[in-house]
Amino acid sequence: MPVATTIPYSMISRRRRWDSYYFDPRFIDIEDAIRRFPRHLALGEVAIPLFAKGIFEISAKEYVDSGIPFIRISNLRGGLIDTEDIAYITAARSEMDGRTELTQFDLVLSKTAYPAASLVQLPICNVSQDCIAVKTSRGKAYNCFLTAFLNCRFGLPQMERLFQGNIQAHLGLNEAREILIPDPGPSFLAEIEMLMVGAVSARQRFADSHASAYEQLDRALHLEKVPQLERLEYSTRFQEVAHAHRWDAQHYRPEYGDLIDVMADAIGRQNLLSLRQMVIFNQRGKQPVYVEGGPVAVVNSQHIGPQHIRIDELASTSQAVYAQDQRSRLAPNDVVVYSTGAYVGRTNIWLEDMPAVASNHVNILRLKPEYDAAYVALVLNSKVGAMQTEKHGTGSTQVELYPGNLAKFMIPVLDPKVQRKIGDKVRASYGALKESKALLEKAKHRVEQLIE
Repeated sequence: MPVATTIPYSMISRRRRWDSYYFDPRFIDIEDAIRRFPRHLALGEVAIPLFAKGIFEISAKEYVDSGIPFIRISNLRGGLIDTEDIAYITAARSEMDGRTELTQFDLVLSKTAYPAASLVQLPICNVSQDCIAVKTSRGKAYNCFLTAFLNCRFGLPQMERLFQGNIQAHLGLNEAREILIPDPGPSFLAEIEMLMVGAVSARQRFADSHASAYEQLDRALHLEKVPQLERLEYSTRFQEVAHAHRWDAQHYRPEYGDLIDVMADAIGRQNLLSLRQMVIFNQRGKQPVYVEGGPVAVVNSQHIGPQHIRIDELASTSQAVYAQDQRSRLAPNDVVVYSTGAYVGRTNIWLEDMPAVASNHVNILRLKPEYDAAYVALVLNSKVGAMQTEKHGTGSTQVELYPGNLAKFMIPVLDPKVQRKIGDKVRASYGALKESKALLEKAKHRVEQLIE
């Protein structure tokens, strides 16, 4: 439906924007609502002493396995820094651009692609050029409020409004300083601070639980003994080639055999089982017809995260799609595997009890009841799964992991009590992540109530 807006020429001239999008009525309504608040100010008034874009010249070759977390646009998710797929740079490299080093309870805003704002929960980090590093003059409580505001329906659209560009949208520093912010009293700031600090604490429990699960798995399997260096020359028997029907050298790298031998030495070869022996269901989902706001969730490959399913980003479809195709339905404790493309082999566990289906690039594994599904998901997401994905994946331009190849994966079957203990840590981490997101949502909702 066409919408017409009448804007004084003086406003157009002052703001130096001539596009109708900028003057969309929904943006005008948000601006008016904040101006009606008893006290309000512009972001630039509090973004002192730092409001600057991040490190300009840095290449992926400068990333290291551990060091100073390096925040990129992909790490800005839902109000806190998403550490699941974070990069690191050395302390020396960070110090070269020390002006944009941030500490806990500073902020990071997106500068390119899409609007986002996250509170820093890390002790220290630095940011890339597609982000804006922010330190305010107001302190921890205000920064917690500011993050909640910028993620609510009165803040995020203001950032969206200010993005410009056709090929890749960007947010200018001067324009971002104009974002209007309500200025509430200390009691409200304290309320939001409590919620946001709780979210930060829950996010840390999430990270700690998952790290502990990996550490226990590594100790049980002695994975540190798997050789790290690739051998340049190796051979295999023709019989093995004929049996595997694979003619690529990659498939026969001796490191894969080393992995199996290390696990066999740790727990006994009899305790290594193929997934084929452990599952009652192993198939890909089916591409659904997406229905916005539909009653059935859709998990596609984009929703399979480094550790857990991105439950708050799921797509949706209709009840009819759910009824028609039982093969793609998800049940609690199903293991879902990213089976095509960039992150092939990435694995999560589905822990929700709600109608959901998997798309065609997601492989569903349903395990026999004697195996802990969360434990198996962690194994597949660890070095054990990653190396076997390299071995059994097919294709050059786009790697595929078909159900038949997944069935060949060898899984270390630990004592049921140990499986359960590791699986409980995975489930606890998922619960902590959901708690963190719920507290963030509550903080956003309280800010919206304040403005309304």
